[in-house]
Order: sequence, then structure tokens, then C-alpha cells
Amino acid sequence: MSRDNFQASISGSFLVVLLVFFIGLILGLTSRSPWGLSSGEFSALSITFLAFIVSSYHFYSIRKHNQLSVKPHLQFEKYYGFDKDTKIFHYKLTLNNYGSGAAIIKKESLFIDGSHVKCKDDYFKFWESLVKEVLQLDESDHHTYILTCGSIDPKNYIDKGTKKIILAIEYPFGEGNNAHSEKEKIQTIVSRVRLNIDYECGYGNNFTCSLIKDS
Repeated sequence: MSRDNFQASISGSFLVVLLVFFIGLILGLTSRSPWGLSSGEFSALSITFLAFIVSSYHFYSIRKHNQLSVKPHLQFEKYYGFDKDTKIFHYKLTLNNYGSGAAIIKKESLFIDGSHVKCKDDYFKFWESLVKEVLQLDESDHHTYILTCGSIDPKNYIDKGTKKIILAIEYPFGEGNNAHSEKEKIQTIVSRVRLNIDYECGYGNNFTCSLIKDS
């Protein structure tokens, strides 16, 4: 909560308490107590009861506001690029946090061709195998392409306004190919992948971000 919002909240709370006091006082002085209480006792009871209701609602409103102010929002983003002079094609898949708070990672689940890759140490091997198959690369081409993949460990977090690289590929393409055909190959790669990210905000509310198909 910003300093201005905090000061406004304090001022609002003071005015609400003052209003509750006068309403309770008026009720106590103008109403007849059903329990045989004096006007002063009934006024005190009225003020206490109204203060409890207003304070409960005020606390709920502040908590709701704070939850929204720290709510993360993860989203997968893809970037394509190619250099006509060098014939180099670039692709990058990132996980971006467009929310207003940090995303605390609970679980990351990667599936390639329907098979669950359980060990994060195997992520690179499975990604590389898939990339080489679709791009028709062999061992002699290992020096011609650059492949980077990332994983996110539980309890790590992605702060608001930041991103995490999931996959990055850079490779040359032949004279007979063009950027559009290379983009279709990348889409084929990502369409065979399913990636689920379970995360939560600072208040423990749970969310899920899924990469199911590249469209």
C-alpha cells in the first residue's frame, strides 16, 4: 500500500469511527432499550455493535484490496526473428509476470509428446532431442545452433515485470527455406509440448499458467 493510500485509509477509518459513535449515541438516546438498560448503557451497546460490524467490513475491504495489489499474472510469450543477411533464425519462449505482485512457484510440470519429464536435469536432453528431430539436425550440426532451456524450482519466484526464459533457439536456415517455413517448424516443436506452472501470491491464493499449444 502506498503512503497516500495509507493516509487515506487512516482518515477514512477515523471518519467511520466518528460516524458510528454518533449513530450509536443517537440510537441510545432516542430508542427505548428492550432489555431494561439505561440510555447510557444502551448507547454504549449500540456503539459497540455498530463498531464491530463496520470494523469487520473495513478489515475485509482492506484485505481484499491488498490481495489485488499483490496478485501475480503469469503468461507465456513467444518471439520470432530472423536476420536476412546472416540467414539466422531466432525463437524465444518466455514466462512473463504481468501482474502486480511476485509469483511464487509451487510446481512446474513438463510433458513432451505426452510423456512427463519428471527430472529437471533431463529437460535439456528432451528439448534438444525434440528440436533436432523437427529441424532435422544431426550431431555434425551441433556447432551451428544454440539451444537454451530453463526450469523453475519450487519456492522460487518471478517478480512483477520480469520474465524467465523457457526456451531459446538460434540457428541458420538454408537457401531454400524462408522465415515462414522456419516459424512453422517452431510451432510444430511447441505444439508437442505441454507445460504447466502452478504458483501462488503472497496471500496463498493459487493460480495456474499452461502452455498447451502454440497458435
